[in-house]
Amino acid sequence: MKGHFKQLIHKFHSINYMGKDFFIADIHGRYDELLVLLESIKFNYQADRLFATGDLIDRGPKSHECLNLLNEPWFFSTLGNHENFLLEASGGSSYWKALWFRNGGEWSLELTEDEICDAASTILKYQPLTLTVETQNGNLGVIHAEYPFNAWPIAQDEELKDANMKSIINGRETLEQSIEKITRNIRCIISGHSEVKMPIILGNQVFMNIQPESEYSNLTICEIMGNELVFYSDNNDKFKSIRIPSP
Repeated sequence: MKGHFKQLIHKFHSINYMGKDFFIADIHGRYDELLVLLESIKFNYQADRLFATGDLIDRGPKSHECLNLLNEPWFFSTLGNHENFLLEASGGSSYWKALWFRNGGEWSLELTEDEICDAASTILKYQPLTLTVETQNGNLGVIHAEYPFNAWPIAQDEELKDANMKSIINGRETLEQSIEKITRNIRCIISGHSEVKMPIILGNQVFMNIQPESEYSNLTICEIMGNELVFYSDNNDKFKSIRIPSP
């Protein structure tokens, strides 16, 4: 991140007494699949909330529609590395534009420069680096990739180093090295980015971005139930549950 824009660090969402809270990993333009998944779990658009780990855009056919979800009152997301591609490219960098296009950003060729700037403004307004979701079963954190600090959350005035930013939106070390790290002051952290065959937990960080070749290759969603995160596929099958640390 080059510093030509100011990144929102953290947002806190208080407890939802009206409905349920669900969590989803990288959507990547799969807007129609998302609607099918929400219908299958009987998502209540007036009461429920959906929290995403970022990477709403690129690769799939409906990136613009997925980005517009940020304007919905029931949808919230952290920043992913693909939104960061858009932010950097919106600053006019030919390097970042080429890198973005190589990673699925070709859909932006259908947008005007003003529309790309509007998309960047939406990302900066609505996609912080981290989210805290208060639930009746403890607070859950949401991040795109990895959390580089020992305690949650990042202070809003924290001066983030380049290495910190790389970890937050691009890091893979925790998963690749099977690091069992417990971050203080949060029950568990839900993340996407790195692909897994099935959702797993390392320390108190959950990785739920399912590989395309997996049996459950479509979008996967989860909710907290007591001491577990329960995962559903798009046919409403409960296919996995993960026990999370006690609050």
